[in-house]
Amino acid sequence: MDVRYTSTTEGIDWDALAYLLSRAGLGNRPPAVLESLFRQSQVTVFAYDDGQLVGAARALSDYTLWSVVFDVAVDPACQGKGIGAALVKRILQLAGTPNAMLKSNPGKERFYEMLGFEIMPLGMERRS
Repeated sequence: MDVRYTSTTEGIDWDALAYLLSRAGLGNRPPAVLESLFRQSQVTVFAYDDGQLVGAARALSDYTLWSVVFDVAVDPACQGKGIGAALVKRILQLAGTPNAMLKSNPGKERFYEMLGFEIMPLGMERRS
């Protein structure tokens, strides 16, 4: 496995990204919605193995104090090979902030704890 990482949204196959996020358990969002989300995020990272999209992540950042990480996804066939950790480390480095929060699916807590994240005692969200 020779994984290549990029932080540009240029040339992304948005259908492939939608398929990847669906396979990784992050829901079914239309490619056009994902294109908007990723292009409007300050930081993005994509992982490719032999030209195939196998991982992605995005973050919003104030580039000073806080960043928020979303949509960390790795193809299930490629999980356990360090791609997820590399995506998170790269996204945090590019976001350039000492503090970060993230939104995760249940069951992934141990993975993020290994990367230095802690479960927040209070978190809230408002959904439409």
